[in-house]
Amino acid sequence: CKNSKQIFHLPPNQPLNRKPFMKKLLITTAALALLSGAAMAQTQNASASTPPAASAVALEQASARVLTTGLQAPWDMVLGADGHLWVTERQGKTITRVNLKDGSKKPVITIDEVFVGPQHEGLLGLALAPDFLKPRSSNALYVAYTYKTGEQEYAKIVRLQYNPASQTATVAATVIDKLPAGSDHNAGRLRFGPDGKLYYTIAE
Repeated sequence: CKNSKQIFHLPPNQPLNRKPFMKKLLITTAALALLSGAAMAQTQNASASTPPAASAVALEQASARVLTTGLQAPWDMVLGADGHLWVTERQGKTITRVNLKDGSKKPVITIDEVFVGPQHEGLLGLALAPDFLKPRSSNALYVAYTYKTGEQEYAKIVRLQYNPASQTATVAATVIDKLPAGSDHNAGRLRFGPDGKLYYTIAE
């Protein structure tokens, strides 16, 4: 400690009187011991107040397998109430149902109007109506895709009607068309919100 340092000076040729010297040395040593003890106690208190590190969380074991192959640029996937995975094939212009048990797939509809480009153009987002495949449901599903009018490229959202008997769908109506689109980063995701409204993403 800086304040506890002392320098003892003896006049030249004067004999050392050991009693005062030893007394000052003992006082200095005791002061240093008290300061060291206080510092150690403060460190121990700080350590005691520090909470122990959280225990490591055990990771669950997971495995993966190939469910199906042969899809032409799968873009969006939705798990249906029928236990199948509904997939849009961006380049294939097709909505396909994939059986989760054996990976078998069945085309639901191919939309010829879809314009397919090299990157993010084609059949894009898919959303199943909240009451899809429920009793007295109209079994509507919605899909977004890019298309062209002359040289101008747009995106649109259409409503499809699904027939559980034939396991196919037909185009029922255009919800909205001439949405901005281009040769890259069209996004095109479709999702129903908790408010029952359909949401669509554009670009990034």
